[in-house]
Amino acid sequence: IYFAKMNLKIKNPDGSLAAFQPFSDIRVRKAFASSIDTADIRRNVFNGFAEATSWGLTPAQFGYDPNVKPAYAFNLDTAKRLLLEAGKELGFGPDKPKDLVIIYNAAAPWQGYIATQVAANVNKLNAGLKLDVKALSFTEYVNSWRSQLTSFSIHSTFSLTADPNSWLSAFGTTAGFWARTNSYSNPKADELFMQQFQTLDPKRRAKVISDLMQVVNDDAIWVWIGAATAYGQPTFNPNVVRSSVKGVYYNPTY
Repeated sequence: IYFAKMNLKIKNPDGSLAAFQPFSDIRVRKAFASSIDTADIRRNVFNGFAEATSWGLTPAQFGYDPNVKPAYAFNLDTAKRLLLEAGKELGFGPDKPKDLVIIYNAAAPWQGYIATQVAANVNKLNAGLKLDVKALSFTEYVNSWRSQLTSFSIHSTFSLTADPNSWLSAFGTTAGFWARTNSYSNPKADELFMQQFQTLDPKRRAKVISDLMQVVNDDAIWVWIGAATAYGQPTFNPNVVRSSVKGVYYNPTY
């Protein structure tokens, strides 16, 4: 799964909260999400070996629902309107811009493509945010987003299990791995996570999972870029076999 995340509580190097917290406002989150052309990324970065996904699950996992709606769509006019509206309350605008840094792992050029696209699209809106793109070593990159020093970052993760419980927790609960790295917390999502965990009937559980995914999507905290369609690094060809080889089976969740 390829995704971007926005940090609700950006921190200073000493651990204190930064004075400027743009992603605490859902309008800014939706604006950034609306500035990412995910179709272009899947086509030109992943060479077509990624498909649109409605959440941080693969279609092979239980409970995946393609009908879960995102809170955004690629639209720079919408992005500009939202930023101009939010800026009036957050203290930024065309005449008093604020600076933000987008980081990416220097060892992952595909992240650089996405970071550069986001920065270019937001900067040309002239809506009061000036984005700079910074390539970091892998260690610096991980330390930055895990310590919440960065505002916006790009990631990938593997969905290795057919049951979605671990991934619903990671993205959708206060205690989840990814949610802890951007301070995402929604009591309704936490409640739905426990409901699906305790539900034995598959149909009922699938419905609760869909409800959970929709609640999280409505908060526009993650941008779901795509789900890989073949094993392999996004800038390389997927595994291939000769036509004479029979019986090859790839785990659909990997």
